[in-house]
Amino acid sequence: MGKDKVILITGASSGIGLACAKLLSEKGFQVFGTTRRKEITTQELKYPLLPLDVCSDDGAKVVAKVVERAGRLDVLINNAGFGIAGPIEETPISEIKAQLEVNFYGLLRMCQAAIPIMRSQGEGLIINMSSIGGILSLPFQSAYSASKFAVEAITRAMRMELKGTGIKVTAVRPGDCCTDFTNRRRKLSTSNIYREPFKRVMDVIEKNEKEGMKPEKVARVIEKIINTGSPKASYVVGSLTEKMAILLQQTLPSSWFERLLMSFYNMDSKP
Repeated sequence: MGKDKVILITGASSGIGLACAKLLSEKGFQVFGTTRRKEITTQELKYPLLPLDVCSDDGAKVVAKVVERAGRLDVLINNAGFGIAGPIEETPISEIKAQLEVNFYGLLRMCQAAIPIMRSQGEGLIINMSSIGGILSLPFQSAYSASKFAVEAITRAMRMELKGTGIKVTAVRPGDCCTDFTNRRRKLSTSNIYREPFKRVMDVIEKNEKEGMKPEKVARVIEKIINTGSPKASYVVGSLTEKMAILLQQTLPSSWFERLLMSFYNMDSKP
């Protein structure tokens, strides 16, 4: 894809979305971002930020606005998302629905808005932000993992359904990343049954995230995907340990791998 391509990034006011928008605009692409945060200013940005809550049906309006301004839409990066942490037993169904509403249904709304435009152009690229948590089920992040497993499934299905249309679809799976995602995660209160193991697990998760890769690393991978003619079904962006964990899940008996994962998150420790 040439540098004249038009790119729309959801959740572009912070974290990975912000890093992608900055890098791609600096590389000469015509970038549009979205945000639901009303306090964000675009004065220092080289790209416009359009207001959008992906939980609404306004995604089609935003896509139409991008096409009206730029004449086309070449790349959609579905990045908007957040995390919920808590034990399955004590997580209200309303919270799980909220997690899926943003991370999965919000992404799906944007795909449905963009695909007809890309089909009429005869080409396009959709990049869905998944997670290593969409491959490995993470303790006390079941709702988040479920939302990202759903992203993986819909991405694979879309790749097959859109064969021959010129529309490419791929998933990016970041590992631990140092962004404000950690501070924005919604941690649910727990009973005495789960309080100690929940704290131990979250201590490990948050430490790894704060010491994790910079979001610019993910942005550079996404730039490479945009510049390739035939993107793979998915891309893992993470540490050697995270990549090894994926390999071990695929090769070890499930009970062995579960014990390894629980040990990694200090779930085998006593209070």
